[in-house]
Amino acid sequence: MTMTTPAFKNLTTLAQQRLGIQQAQTITAETIASDAIARLHGRRGDVQRLVDLWQRPEADLVGTAALLTGAPERIRGLLGGLTVARSRLGTPHTFLPYTPELITDRNVSQIFRDMGATVVDALWGGVDSELAAGIREVTGGWSFHPLARVFAALCVARPIPSPRGATESRSYLRALFDETTASPLASWARGTVTEDWTAWVAASSGMSIDEQLQTFSVLIGLHLHVALQWRLAPSGARPLSFCVTPDAAAGPLVTASCNVYQWWQGRTLAVLQAMSLEQVDAVADENPDLSAALDANDAAVLSRWRLVRVESARQKSADLFHQRYQDELTRRTDAAQTHQMQLSRNDAREIVRDALLHPFAPSAEKFRDYLRQTGRAAAYVGPDRGYSRKRYQIDARLLGLLARLHTSRDEMKIRTSEEERYSIEGFLDDIFDRYGILITRGREAAEAALATESMKPLLRFLPNEALTEANRHDVEQLLEGLRLLRRYSDDSAVLVPMR
Repeated sequence: MTMTTPAFKNLTTLAQQRLGIQQAQTITAETIASDAIARLHGRRGDVQRLVDLWQRPEADLVGTAALLTGAPERIRGLLGGLTVARSRLGTPHTFLPYTPELITDRNVSQIFRDMGATVVDALWGGVDSELAAGIREVTGGWSFHPLARVFAALCVARPIPSPRGATESRSYLRALFDETTASPLASWARGTVTEDWTAWVAASSGMSIDEQLQTFSVLIGLHLHVALQWRLAPSGARPLSFCVTPDAAAGPLVTASCNVYQWWQGRTLAVLQAMSLEQVDAVADENPDLSAALDANDAAVLSRWRLVRVESARQKSADLFHQRYQDELTRRTDAAQTHQMQLSRNDAREIVRDALLHPFAPSAEKFRDYLRQTGRAAAYVGPDRGYSRKRYQIDARLLGLLARLHTSRDEMKIRTSEEERYSIEGFLDDIFDRYGILITRGREAAEAALATESMKPLLRFLPNEALTEANRHDVEQLLEGLRLLRRYSDDSAVLVPMR
């Protein structure tokens, strides 16, 4: 009988499935909405003539003379403003999704990283859902934007082939919703996500096309970011982001916001470590000899673990595992002998775990990048400049969207105990319940959630209530500047719809 060589599964693939991330690759915030629009409407475009026009705006390209007038630099400037992704040489890849024809049909997987599949399949329930139909009706009107009407005429529509089966189109995030229907993540998706997009469709009638596109992109980023927080959170914990305003002065509030964000980034590696240990235990359970080796306290016997294969597209991953395992085993056994100690089973498991984690550690960086880029898309993580330390911050784009959604909801769907559900207090309660956005600790609902044992790792980063009340004041001032908050007295303020 042929014996099957034991093998570790590919940690990157397992982590993608567990975290609901379609590709463990670098993404760009600006392309997420574009891929979602293309998949929602079932077509993309051949944008090569627009690329040629950007490269040679002075040329009289066929079909452009009748459509475009103006100086070459003006034409190039317009195209530059429409560009959302570029090559390393600066050449445009794809453009703002006013119409699907402006979304390139070339190198789709490399440019968009299948982000649109996650949005359409998981957030909207598939292209045929009632929710998707409402969103399709709103976004279909974007083609009347003046720039879309001019430049889309230079592109050729390319239909997207339908998937061969329902399971092929199911994203990892949608699979998590379906497989764990009783989980907090699935409940959040059925409640918050569906309610938000329903409110967005209702609110969109009062927005310009550019405002619709901006809020559309921000809401996608927010949902994807919070969904990842649900998956990264330790058992029993929930998403939490302490947000300051972009203009907040350096001090304890900004430090707290930075520390909370860094903690979530660190969770990506912690999840990979836990999954690596799960793989060690799974292989040990299926192979008695390898399981016994973990108790041997003998380097020669423990070396049997070097024979375990690593499932990966790269042979280098297996080589890295084998080399790291031998190095770690030698180091730990030498240290144990020096101190006249024995390696316990847990020590041996950790040696194998760390060696297995080594070739897949770069994936943790990709997951951190996903956290950052979805936060950027939501106008939620910044600042964008240079190498500045990133933090959670709530700027006018996100705050304006949240206020619009709040005033567009049925008041019975607003999650607060306040009688006046459109009050600033009701708003702060609602955004904490839905997204874990914490502005102040002066709200009972937030303090009750923070008091649980599972939230203690994050609680240590948060400033006291008095300091967070100053943060609330800053957010209220920002809302008043946007004309979204009407104040009747020092103790009474109500959100109003944006006109």
